[in-house]
Amino acid sequence: MRANKYGVGMVLLCGSVGLALSACGGAGADGVLGGRPAVCDQVAAADGPGAGTAGSHGQPQRSDGSVSISRHDGKVVASRQVDVVNDFGGASAAQVDLASVNGDVIACTRDGGGYRARVFLEARAATEAEARSALDTMVVTHTDTLTAGTLRLNTRVDFDSSSSGSGLPVCVLCDDEGDSDVTAQRSATILEGLPASASYSLSPSTTNGDAAAFGLSGSAAQLTTSNGNVALNGRWDSATLSATNGIVGVSGDYASLNASAGNGQVEALLQTARSLDATLSATNGYVEAKLARSNAGFDVQGQSANGEVRIDIAGTEAVGTQTRESAHRRSPDYASRAVQVQLTGSATNGSVDIHQ
Repeated sequence: MRANKYGVGMVLLCGSVGLALSACGGAGADGVLGGRPAVCDQVAAADGPGAGTAGSHGQPQRSDGSVSISRHDGKVVASRQVDVVNDFGGASAAQVDLASVNGDVIACTRDGGGYRARVFLEARAATEAEARSALDTMVVTHTDTLTAGTLRLNTRVDFDSSSSGSGLPVCVLCDDEGDSDVTAQRSATILEGLPASASYSLSPSTTNGDAAAFGLSGSAAQLTTSNGNVALNGRWDSATLSATNGIVGVSGDYASLNASAGNGQVEALLQTARSLDATLSATNGYVEAKLARSNAGFDVQGQSANGEVRIDIAGTEAVGTQTRESAHRRSPDYASRAVQVQLTGSATNGSVDIHQ
């Protein structure tokens, strides 16, 4: 797999949360299907409530930390951390929704059986009073509902679009140079630690930030961002990943996968122990997929409007006419194989590379 600033072969988000996920470390994609980056350590410890039972499950415990003041790049930074913990109500399945407007949304595995949601709020302004006022315009909401063995968790940050009580103009993501009516900038990152034992329906979404999930598995994962990167690993029946302006990295075991990037590449490292139907697409960027060697039958296609297509899958034969911009290869006995892997990669301005 190609190297990029996030790791080798896939997007691996890492570093400190609160300002940005910018300092990278940890393992690459190869063999890291159950792995997680260092940032997940902040919610990994087995502290707080355990797995619990349906009878003992109560209201989550919430802690709103005090405001911290610092300075960065000539700005006053006001920040606060919000923690929410609870047991898992003995649930074997969970529906988890995470949402921010400006900030990262990340789900990770944790020990101990319960869950922990940690939200980092930050506001930057010219003065401390302005920074504190802007910080107060971000509201953390968390709901926890247990029904028939399924735990439904929703953690979101609402950004008040109006000015603060003092009349301070605020914005979600902005550059205040040359813009006299913008005096404060805000961000809210959500980091949610969840037990690996449950089966999940997972939906992290943000507008300006990264969306990621590490080490979890379940029926469905939907990760979306407009301006940021997307990363997912684990075992999922269905996954939909979308980044308008950013990189999409995915590894693991899937039955159905749709991954798309507008301005950025798509990189996938996929297992082939069960049948897979995958579509990978990029508008301005390349598509690269590495498929595990197995006894599966393969039906692999690639198309590019302005780029080269390369397919190198052992035991497959050409189907139809092969050109620089279009290729199609299939196992001769594909129809009779118990495990069938079908993958289509497409790019408008970029190459497509599918290999083992």
